[in-house]
Amino acid sequence: MRRFRRFAASSARSPPSTLGRNTVAQSAPSILGYAFSFFLAPLMLSKLGLRDFGIWALTGGIAQYGALLNLGAGQAASRFVALYEDDSTAVGEYLGVAYAATLSVAIALIAGALLGANLVAQAVGGVTESQMRLLLLCSVVIMVSTMLAQIVVAYPVGLRRMVPPNIALVVGACINFVASGVALLVHPTLSTYAMANAAASVAGVVVTIVVVLSVEGRIPLRLPTRSRAKELLGFSVWSQVSVVAYLVNYQTDKIVIAFAVGPAAAGAYELANRVAAAARQVGVYTQSALMPTMTADIVRGTGHKVTESYARLTERTIGLAFPVLCFVAAMSAPILRVWLGHVPQFSAVVLTALCAAYVANVATGVGYCLAFAFGDLKNIARVSAATATGNIALTVLLAPLWGVWGVLAGTVVALTVGNLVQVAVVQKRFAIPASAFVDAVGPTLVACVGLAAPLAILALTGALTSRWSAALAVVAGGGAYFAVYLLWAARNEVLPGSIARRLGVLGRRPAELPSR
Repeated sequence: MRRFRRFAASSARSPPSTLGRNTVAQSAPSILGYAFSFFLAPLMLSKLGLRDFGIWALTGGIAQYGALLNLGAGQAASRFVALYEDDSTAVGEYLGVAYAATLSVAIALIAGALLGANLVAQAVGGVTESQMRLLLLCSVVIMVSTMLAQIVVAYPVGLRRMVPPNIALVVGACINFVASGVALLVHPTLSTYAMANAAASVAGVVVTIVVVLSVEGRIPLRLPTRSRAKELLGFSVWSQVSVVAYLVNYQTDKIVIAFAVGPAAAGAYELANRVAAAARQVGVYTQSALMPTMTADIVRGTGHKVTESYARLTERTIGLAFPVLCFVAAMSAPILRVWLGHVPQFSAVVLTALCAAYVANVATGVGYCLAFAFGDLKNIARVSAATATGNIALTVLLAPLWGVWGVLAGTVVALTVGNLVQVAVVQKRFAIPASAFVDAVGPTLVACVGLAAPLAILALTGALTSRWSAALAVVAGGGAYFAVYLLWAARNEVLPGSIARRLGVLGRRPAELPSR
């Protein structure tokens, strides 16, 4: 205990961690969460069935839409902490705005769950009103707890001291994993599983608060002035447009499928989406660390170095993301067979298509961080809104003709076009040549697609019909694929410097963002 107190005291006085360390810390809770999700999904399917799995995915998706009412204040809070880190009064007021917004959302979501349960139950079918009310309320508790935890960690994250708060989030993820597993093994009903998740989410928030207070000594909190509230909410509204677009593009499909086809089909879609989202995470895990770091660099007057490093950072990001996405897309059916023991209907094609769409998405991450740090999200918000609108239009047009395939086609086309437009908008705003993006992305994309092509042919032959043969193909094929890719990446210097040095494949230190 004394050691922890000494660590806490020294951490509170310590300078920000390096970008690499912060990146690892920010990604750890998400990676662990996906790992736990993959482990629990087969258990949940065996205990509850695909239909209940789809219903749980549906209620969670509805709660995520309700969470939009906080106007993105939690996500924006860390940026304002980085901007005003030397002014505790300002920081306290901005955090006060975020907490007030979350409290308002919690009240609205609880009311919506109580009043809308009957309507949702009737639309889904086979679920009583009382059960749906319980599921919706549990989803609300989980979502509100997530928002609260995000605001609690916004203070140390904004100061670029991201290791301790993310340790707390990892502990929270472990609590949730244990609670979920016990619920499924002891009393395998959807209601019990939902209540266990909700209770674990609350416990996770408590752990996060305790750790942040212990390490930082305090969390500044003050009643906000009208000008502070207007400034934070004015900025966060634009970032929230992108969040709305994200939900439309990545969550609406399963809701549409649940109502149009059935909960079982939505469950199959969600299984594929979880794998694709985990593969995508490799490409976006740097964003949460880059945003406050870039913001602090701008405050220090070194923002021009951020724009100058745009192409290199993009190359490094996709150097990690593209090989994973292409491998998962090529081996979608074997991966699902190894994970679940079988390949649910639609899921393999859904997984391949979503990975293809995510290729364009992860390539825009550095550009989004750049615009976020400079506080200029209006153009990105407009592109995001147009992308979501196009997705909805294509879904309405194609879903009646092709069902699940129409929904999926609309998503892939809208996402790919929208993300490429976003790249063009960002590069025009910051006077970055178009060739910078093409040169950063093109070679890695060609190499990854070419290496993945033989694996895709193997998966399509139909020879991998058993779990063991699929596992052998995934392990052996993946080993060969990534070994060859690393050799190519070493020769072309597309890996992040810290990873390259650890692998011993890159001798010189590349240019990186300045760190504090």
